[in-house]
Amino acid sequence: MHQTPKTFVAICGMADIEPAQAQEKWLDLWEKTVREFLTWLIKESNLGQKQLQDLEKILKDVKADVKGKDPLFDTILSLLKPAQQTEAVEKYSQLFVDHLDDFYHDLENNFSLDQKQVLNAYLNSHQNA
Repeated sequence: MHQTPKTFVAICGMADIEPAQAQEKWLDLWEKTVREFLTWLIKESNLGQKQLQDLEKILKDVKADVKGKDPLFDTILSLLKPAQQTEAVEKYSQLFVDHLDDFYHDLENNFSLDQKQVLNAYLNSHQNA
């Protein structure tokens, strides 16, 4: 992910998390999602031998530069057949949403009542925008 979403930074700020820390937390979420996605892709998506070899080459080529980059996902998708792409996009999306949901849930559980009210007001104002 190239840029941390402003809404994510704002919500983290409500928990007294500095923007730089919020960016690190966003990157951590992205990296966790990529790790789990790659594990799933290799173990469960029935890739062919050539696809696995191509994936290994891509991962080696981008290993040093992968931090914070979504083009990795696009490159991986290009290796897949259309039916595999659909399944992969669904899996990646679900993993990321699950991790984001867990993060927000944990964050909100640590909010004071005042912070929860500020968060609800913020979310309501952005929901109608």
